[in-house]
Amino acid sequence: MELNKLILFLIIIFLSIIIFKCAKIFNIKKIEKFSFRGQKGFTDDTGHVSSFLDNMLNDTTYLRCDGDWGSCSNQSGCQQVYNITTDNYIGEPCPHESGATSECIPDWCSGSSGETYLFKDSNGATTEYNIIRNMDITHTQGGGESHIKFDEYNPTAEEDPFWVSIGDDTNIQLRANIQLQKLNRIMELYKSESNFIGIQKKEDSAGDKFYPIIVYDNSAIVYNSNTEENEKSVLYMKVDRDCRGTWSDCYLSTTNVNVETGSLLEGSSIDVVQREYTINIPAIRNGSACEADSGAIENCAYWDQCSDTLGELQSSWIINRDICQNGENSENSPCDTYGENARTSDHCNGSN
Repeated sequence: MELNKLILFLIIIFLSIIIFKCAKIFNIKKIEKFSFRGQKGFTDDTGHVSSFLDNMLNDTTYLRCDGDWGSCSNQSGCQQVYNITTDNYIGEPCPHESGATSECIPDWCSGSSGETYLFKDSNGATTEYNIIRNMDITHTQGGGESHIKFDEYNPTAEEDPFWVSIGDDTNIQLRANIQLQKLNRIMELYKSESNFIGIQKKEDSAGDKFYPIIVYDNSAIVYNSNTEENEKSVLYMKVDRDCRGTWSDCYLSTTNVNVETGSLLEGSSIDVVQREYTINIPAIRNGSACEADSGAIENCAYWDQCSDTLGELQSSWIINRDICQNGENSENSPCDTYGENARTSDHCNGSN
């Protein structure tokens, strides 16, 4: 009798284990068949545990922080602010704290922060730039009409590893900060270059490009409105810019203008070799002035005032060699029309 009870007890235990195992397998199979579309989190608004699991790894409400950078606007300068959109999460944090700020390139902002830019270089010196939107520059040299393009600054990692480390505009949310770093990099590199007067930035479907604006004494620049539909062009031009101008080649003229002051020939119509000054880029604000006014005339060679030579009044042909050997006139210069040390009394008739 006792043996039968023991056998029955063991059978009941064995059947219980089998039932438990089968129930566990059944629950696993049931979980595998759940829909992954309806669950919004671990619980609904009432605290009821949902029967759906959903894809919890992508549930930003509970498992992952969600945040993004706002638009650039005038904060303390031109900045964008990072905003976290999930208050509670138990998984991976956001890459930035809520309220974190990132500096933007100033032309992305309007108002006072978007009109001028004050750059501070590594030596602590500051340079102010005017921001000119939707404008291009036509650059010519030597009075020519052909547009001379500025070279894009786009070095290799070997040429400028810092530039490459900045990254590109594929990170759309931080594009304004990437542009600012590139702008600052060029301004730093060209801070001691006297011919550097600004930067042209262009944005289009191919990316962002930066062009240092390098000019010379014979350069001329003209601002043009940018009319490209899919291109944004912005100029950063130094507020303080030096004047740039050039003297023409010496040319032979018959004139009574600017004959050597004080000469007995003053006011006479005689041969003179002259050159004229043209200002190509005027000085801006505190920039250095050019060496002469636009339209100024200077004598390259001329007849000097008459003097008594062995009882005869004569004039000597004076050649200013420092300015005669210039440009296309370096050979067969008109300054040598009368030759070195030429003398004549033709212009001295009636002189005292």
